[in-house]
Amino acid sequence: MQGKKNIIAGLFIMAAALAAVFIGCHKKSADEAGHHHHAEGMATAAVPKPTKKFATDENLRTRMTAILNTMKAMHEAGAKVNLSDTGGKIETTVQDIFKKCKLEPAADAAIHPILGDLLKGAELFKKGNEKEGHDKIHNALLRYEDFFDHPNWSHQK
Repeated sequence: MQGKKNIIAGLFIMAAALAAVFIGCHKKSADEAGHHHHAEGMATAAVPKPTKKFATDENLRTRMTAILNTMKAMHEAGAKVNLSDTGGKIETTVQDIFKKCKLEPAADAAIHPILGDLLKGAELFKKGNEKEGHDKIHNALLRYEDFFDHPNWSHQK
């Protein structure tokens, strides 16, 4: 019986830690207007491509453009790039997105897996794994383009 309690407690702690990593960005309802609250948790299921792209806010557009420009600069720098620094820069930018963007619930659910993959790619960069990190980030940026209306966004397929 004690073993089951330890397993359940461990699972609860793990779930809470994962939820804390993926702090939600969402549009505040009228009820929440007086509260600064970001704990929607992590979207785990794949979100189908929308028939109409989701709207973006200025904060999301600015930070996603920064990530795209970081990747372009990395490509241009070639072998001279510092993977760890690049991964750290992308990670910081994604964390800013979590803190500052305000999206409708459906858009919020769609951005979470994309941001999660950007964080996974950044972590791979920090571990020195350029190919897998690049692939993960590249695919996340392509999904962002498919899901979100971001004027003048251009990421090559």
